[in-house]
Amino acid sequence: MATHKLGKNLRLKNQNEKPAAVSKSQALPVSPFAACAILVKWDEKINFKNPSLRVAGPLAEIKNKTTMIEYTSKIRQRQNHYFKARDNEFNGKLEEAIEEYQLYSESLDSADKHIPYQWISKLYSRLGNTNDSLKYLEMYGDGCSLPKAAEVFKELGELYEKNELIQKALSSYQKAIDFNPNIGLKKKIESLKKKK
Repeated sequence: MATHKLGKNLRLKNQNEKPAAVSKSQALPVSPFAACAILVKWDEKINFKNPSLRVAGPLAEIKNKTTMIEYTSKIRQRQNHYFKARDNEFNGKLEEAIEEYQLYSESLDSADKHIPYQWISKLYSRLGNTNDSLKYLEMYGDGCSLPKAAEVFKELGELYEKNELIQKALSSYQKAIDFNPNIGLKKKIESLKKKK
């Protein structure tokens, strides 16, 4: 006598037999949207390498009506910008990488928009554009949490000092102390004030 598996622990002895009642705690309700998303995910796994094949067959109607949002989501768009930027950076296309990081930043939530600025700052530095590098490093520091912001402004102060921008260095060092009084910059600030 063959049994047909229906679920984790439900089996039928005959094809015509009805399954036993399932308690509410055992039943997992699946919304139509969830079922479509599962089917589309299945379709993506099969046709991942050839996007033109994704819309073929019976899944096309489901995808076009209910899951188009998934294909144009912010997450995919921002990941696309991030990976394009990394690829451009790896291939030495620094200006294009900066543009993609800026688009990536625009796609992030307001609390995270500052994160790509650290990478943009480094790319401008590699291009020899010190002013923009320092500007983006400062914007990155403004968005960071207190302990990290203190370190960023300390680094920024050192870069300003290296470029003989004493007033900006003092301002950055003071911000670092405001964020973390124990960062150890008081003597450095005193010596810079004497240089002014």
